[in-house]
Formats: sequence, C-alpha cells, structure tokens
Amino acid sequence: MGNSDTTAIDVASRFGDPAKIVTVWKWNKASGSGKWAFYTPSMTPTELAAYATAKGYDVLTSVAPKEGFWVNAVASTVLTDLQATPPTPGSTAATLLETDLAQGWNLVASADNKNPSQLNTGLAPSLKTAGKSISTVWAWDTGTSRWKFYAPTLESSGGLATYITSKNYLAFATAPTTTEGYWVNIGPYTPGTVNPATPLELTKSFVTALNSNAMALNATDLSLQTEMQAVANDLQFRTAPIAGSSVNALDMAMKAAQFYIDVVKTPSAPFVQSKTFYEQTNYGIAVPVGTTYTPPFAPSLGGCGFYSDANYNVPATSKVDALYVACGSSAQFNDLIQATDTNGASKQCTTIGESCGARWSYRVRLHPDSLDANKFTVYTMTREAKLTVKTLSYSYSDPSSGQYINGAATCPAGLSCQATPTSYNEARTHHGAAFPGNSSTLTAQRDANGQITAVSLSGELSPAFTIEYNGYSYFDASLQNWFYRPNQVATVLGDKHNVALSAALTQTAGIYKMALSGSVELIKAGALETRLALNEGSYVLTSPPSLGGGTPHDGSQEVLLKLSGGTAASTINGELKGGAFKLDASGFDYSPTFMSFTGSVQRNGVSFFDGSITAQEINRASFNTLIPASESNVRQSRLDIVGNVTITNRPTLALTLTGNVSDYGFYSVASLSGQYAQGNLTINISGDYSMASGVLTLESTDGIKLVMDDAQTVFPLTQGGVLVGEYSTLTNLLTYTDGSYEQF
Repeated sequence: MGNSDTTAIDVASRFGDPAKIVTVWKWNKASGSGKWAFYTPSMTPTELAAYATAKGYDVLTSVAPKEGFWVNAVASTVLTDLQATPPTPGSTAATLLETDLAQGWNLVASADNKNPSQLNTGLAPSLKTAGKSISTVWAWDTGTSRWKFYAPTLESSGGLATYITSKNYLAFATAPTTTEGYWVNIGPYTPGTVNPATPLELTKSFVTALNSNAMALNATDLSLQTEMQAVANDLQFRTAPIAGSSVNALDMAMKAAQFYIDVVKTPSAPFVQSKTFYEQTNYGIAVPVGTTYTPPFAPSLGGCGFYSDANYNVPATSKVDALYVACGSSAQFNDLIQATDTNGASKQCTTIGESCGARWSYRVRLHPDSLDANKFTVYTMTREAKLTVKTLSYSYSDPSSGQYINGAATCPAGLSCQATPTSYNEARTHHGAAFPGNSSTLTAQRDANGQITAVSLSGELSPAFTIEYNGYSYFDASLQNWFYRPNQVATVLGDKHNVALSAALTQTAGIYKMALSGSVELIKAGALETRLALNEGSYVLTSPPSLGGGTPHDGSQEVLLKLSGGTAASTINGELKGGAFKLDASGFDYSPTFMSFTGSVQRNGVSFFDGSITAQEINRASFNTLIPASESNVRQSRLDIVGNVTITNRPTLALTLTGNVSDYGFYSVASLSGQYAQGNLTINISGDYSMASGVLTLESTDGIKLVMDDAQTVFPLTQGGVLVGEYSTLTNLLTYTDGSYEQF
C-alpha cells in the first residue's frame, strides 16, 4: 500500500484493531543501509519496543507522504482514509522527486499517475545530475500473487517483455494508483557509450526509422495500421458484443426463472393479471411495457410477463394458466438507430406514419419443465424493429391563457406547435432461428428460501449485434447551416451462438456477484468462426434490483471477463473490464464510462500486442447522448495504450500513448502524448489539434526534434537545437544542411 496524501499516516490510530490487522511494515531507507520498521496492534508500546530492538527493527509510528508500506491483515479488509481522499492522479501534491529516492531500495507511493517507463523518463535528467539512475521497479500484484517488474536497461534493449515472461512476472500495464506502494531500486549513474555519429548522421538515422514506421502505417499487408485496426475491431465489434450478449442472455433468463418461481411456484405470492417484471423509466418510475408517456418520461422497453399460450399472444389470468414467461431487453442508447432524413442527417419525427429510426433488442422466452421445477427451456431471438410514428402529442403557447401547453392531443388551428412522438408502430425482423427462437436449457439451484444461487445455460442463443457509430457534423453551404449525421451501421454477428455457461450468485454487503465460467462459440454459415472461453475469475457485480426490478443507477455495476480464444486470424488472452457506470445528462443512457483490456493478442498465430488498452468517457454525467455533440454539449474521452507491438521482420515497438479528445460536434480538440521505443531509438511524442491549428512534435533521446505545424509549409528538423534539415509540405522534400535530400 502507499500514502500519497500530503500528511503522514498515524499507524497506531489507523491500524490499531487486532481483529483486523496482524502487522504493518515500512522500509526505512534513511537507517544506514536501510532496515524494516515494524508495528503490531497485538503488543503494548513497551512490548513492541523490546521486540523491535531484539529483531533489529525500528518501531513504526507513522508513514510519511510518498512512502509505501505493507499490511498483513487477518482477512480481506477495507481501510478507510481517516484524513483525506487521496490526491487526484497526476496532481503535484505528492509526486516523486529525485530527492525522494536514495541509492538502494526505496518503498514509495505517489500521485504521479505515471507507469515506471514514464516515471523513468521524467526523473532521468535530475537523477543523472545527482549521479543516480533507476535500476528496477517492482510492485506486488495481490490478485495474482506475482511481482510486476520494470527495468529501463531491458526496455531500451527491447528485451523487457521476454524477460518478464521468462520469470513469470507481470508488466506494469497501468500506472500505480495513489494508494499503491511500490519498490524503486536506485543505482549509480553509469554513462553509456558515447555515440560517435555526427548530428547529421544521427538525424538521418532518426528519419530512416520514422520513414520505415510511416510505411508500416500505410502498408496494406500485415502492417502496424492494419493490424492495430484489426485488433481494435475484434475487441470492440466482436469479442465484447459476443461475450456481453451471452452474459446478458444468461442474466435475463435467470431473472425470468426467478420471476416464475417467486410468483407461480410460491403459494403465498399474489397473482395480478397483466402484472410484469418491469425495468424503469429514465426517472425511476416503474411502468408497464407499452405505457404511453410524454417525453422525457419515456418508458423503458425491458421486462417479463406471463402468458398462457406458447405463441405468447394471450396474457395469463392466473397462476394456473401462467405457463410461459416472455422477456425483452431494456433499450439503451447504443441499441437505437437514430432517425435520419434522405441525406443521412438527424431529424425530428413530427408526422404520423413517418419513418423514425430502429430499435434493436433481445427477446428471451422460458418454457418451464413440467417435471423439474428447476429446469427451463430458453428460446432467444434477436429483434430489429423499424419504427414509424403511431401517435403524436403537441406543445404550444396558448395566446388566450398565456400558458405553455404540453402533451396536447391536437394542434389548434392557426398556432405553431412542436410535435413529439408518443408511440410507434414496429416492423419487426428477427435474426436467428425461426419462432420461438434458438433453444437452450437453463438449470437452476435454489436455497431454502427459493432464491436461485447457481445456474447453467447450455445450447444455442440468437446472435449478438453491434451498432457502429461514426457520427460527424457538416456544413451545408446552400442552406447555410450545420447538420449532424449519426452514420450508424448495425451488424448481426453470425447465425447463432453455442453456449455452455455457468454462474454462481452471492451477496456481500448489499452487492450481488455473479461469478461466471464457460464458453461461447459464434457460428456463421454453419462453421465455427469465433470461440471465447470465460475463465475462472470472471464476474458481474451489481446492487439489488430497485422497485419494479429495474437496474439501479448507483454506479455499483462492474463486469470483468477473463477471456481466451478468438478467431483463426486473431486470438486474445486477457481481461476485458467495464465499470464506473453513470447516467448521461438525458437520464436515458446508463453505461460504463471505463473499459479496458489487459493481456495479449496474437495475429495469424504470431504474437502482436502485449499490454493494456483503456478507454474512458470523462464527462458522461454532463453529456447528453440523445442530442448531437456541440459547443454546449461536449463529449470528452481518453484513450491510453501501454504495451509492446511486434510485427514480423520488424523490431518490437514499445508504446506508451495517451490521447484526449473533446468532441464539439462540427469540430474536435485533441491532444496526444507518449513515447515509443524501437531498439536503441526512443521518441517522445506530443501533439495538440483543434479546428484552428495542429502541432505534432517528435523528439528523440538523442536530441533530434521534428515539429510539424499545420499552419506552416516548412517543418524544421533540429539536433540539439541546431538546424540540420527542413521538410517542405509543398514539395514533400526533406532537405538536409549538407545538400542531400529525401523524397516522401
């Protein structure tokens, strides 16, 4: 653990409960060659002092800012910060300096929000001046009981990933958190071999490497651009939807089974005709499916109901004829195809019969087994519903009363009204097997109270779908106005999914946990296309359903899928995680704002990427997903990539990149920072882009710098601040000061 607060931790007051804490340890680097400081709440101060003296320890009384420490707890324990919330990552309140690091071992903590490679880059100049350098960095991963490891010398030689694998260590996929302690071993600074090359020779070598990577980016074979794009597409549009839809189907079938057990199989439970298991509206109001509400009180479409016939046309009237359960998934923003005009621009639907987008959802139907109360046949279908306006309500300013009228059934003659759809007709297309759908078997285990504690699902599920969103704004010169094109494309993934999934349910401190395991196979044209295994340690967390069965919007949801498998062309092995669920400003879209993948990817049987990719939505709470991005509705996001990229016949590329984007609709503001290392070449990257300007700077550790400014036609190339060449955007020529040139 670590203390990144600006005040010291009083150990006795923080860790003085012997029912929770066994011992606390800190490394005192100031004690000569260093020694341990020790504390235990099971001893009196006198006993503690005597014991520490006998063992050669110091007595641990406090943990200063930027110090790390070890805690041996009786059991898993949540420690509450009694002083203050730890600093925001990246703040300057508790960041490491050269003076914090003595030669030898240092157990530290900080709010730098830098991984060890970035920390080394930032501290190297000041450490070098003091005659010091970082030898290694270590951190203990409690989840896997393995060491995370970093060494600058191995990184610069390109051998870090191989060494980590050979020792069964872990890479630092992300920066240490503000409450995480880690070891930094500081050695003496040893000057490396002086590069005898002239500034011009160094510069030409630098340009050759850049040009080689640029060609890899633009190549059409197995290159960096095509492979990185393939990896991103596999994760976003195949792996995540296949795994996610299967887990959602399992969860929905399990809830439907519990609904059936709670009502039909519980003698004391009442039966109310047409009563359903609801989802909630945007504002927490439980309403039956199909209820008409004037926006913004639009009802969710999720929920389950009882039927007396296998065609689901006749609602059950009692427990006796409640023979079947039918459910539909709740529509989220990402499941909707927005209404557009003939030019593909977003539009408001204002006329009865007008085409008004489409809605995608999953349908789940349960047929209880007549002989086994814990067994159900599950039928699933993937539904595309094209919407046309069925009814409208009208809003207008009433001149006679001076009031603004909402929800009127008609628009008075002579007045200007705003029309809003209140209900829709649906033209439905189903994907997967014909009605009643793809078939699987759900088997449940229940406790003494009839609550389901474990389930298994085996058989077929209807295929997953994805909706790719590439929205952009454009200016129509003839109309002198800006318009927004959602540019959405829906894709059905295969014909069906073969599943063999198991889930165990537990509840701790009001949080439900569904532990998952099993496999999912995507079948297309009768052949296996993708196979994913959900390995031990996969789970879904959530709070108990709120009144009416709706998903609580409390941020408690978290999904961790430990995946392995993929396609013949692309296989993955790692963790896919989603969390930090939040409502957007409209109150309609409740989704994760944090998604990450940590692990390795192989392309065509060859290792390609090893590291982490993290995507975050920074301002979900203030961004309205129902309307286009604009200067008053800005969408902010961040992408971090840390890892090694390997391409056949090319040196390993070690990447550390961070990109931030603010989407204003018809323009974006973006920044890029990071570093990549390839062999002995290390290049730092920084850039800022907006509608008015764009500047990208590349600078090597040899002092070679290229500044590419969109506002200029000539980019200077310098070494140590001295001009060695210029690149012209007009001629695509790079001309060196010795008169030689390169054509790009």
